Amino acid sequence: MRIRGQGVSWKEVAIHGGILTFLLITVFPIFWMLISSIKPPGIVFATPPVWIFKPTLENYIQALGYGPRGWGTGMSHFFWNSLVIATVVTVSNLIIGALAGYGMARYKVGGETLPLAFLLGKMLPPTVLILPFFLIIKKLGLGDSQLGLVLAYTALNLPFCVWMARGFFLDLPREIEEAAMIDGCSRLQSLIRVVAPLALPGLIAIGILVYVFCWNEFMFAMILTSLKARTLPVAASLFITDEAILWGPMTATGVIIMSVPILLTLVAQRYIIAGLSAGALKG
Repeated sequence: MRIRGQGVSWKEVAIHGGILTFLLITVFPIFWMLISSIKPPGIVFATPPVWIFKPTLENYIQALGYGPRGWGTGMSHFFWNSLVIATVVTVSNLIIGALAGYGMARYKVGGETLPLAFLLGKMLPPTVLILPFFLIIKKLGLGDSQLGLVLAYTALNLPFCVWMARGFFLDLPREIEEAAMIDGCSRLQSLIRVVAPLALPGLIAIGILVYVFCWNEFMFAMILTSLKARTLPVAASLFITDEAILWGPMTATGVIIMSVPILLTLVAQRYIIAGLSAGALKG
């Protein structure tokens, strides 16, 4: 059946209506958090909701720790922790994961068993791993340190990086490397100068996924740190006090946390699409 005079079927209307409803349900919490972060503290959760108000940056000022009720070093310190940890983990995972994935793809190290073991390692639930990680980090004397969290996140993400990188390198023909080595390149030079540039979209996609995981991760950061190396998602819990939940600064912190992955994805979206559509999941 088609709507008279418009040439649109009821099926198309239902599909587009369902998609629109899904988008509204998905986007509304983000919209609510955004407007709550710029509302004056007294009307953040007023009943009925206040839609017309004078925007303020007071919540952001308090969240960053510069207001009269700031939190010592402020969220800027925790933002820096998240930025450093996520960046170091991403770079180290890409380097180690690319080299390991290349070795498995070209030299068939471990056959199909070892890559499968890496994939199974990623499937382990974090709750199973948190106690061993806590004991190891404590034994190394790296509790509440950026290095301790970097080591934990690197170990958590490395199986994923190796598995994905192996798939990308398997899709690249060996003849390209052989031609480079005939021209005088060593195996390492052919990897750096020829293979890595061809696999760059896939490696960037892997890096972005790892970065977003590290940026958003909560449980390991909460247990392995106390204050010095605390990351931004955990630091947001500081606004849950014994007396009240400071929704204004908390939503402002949420917007800050959310903005980095969104901006990163928008900037590198073409690499993500190219990388994930290049056959990396076939590994």
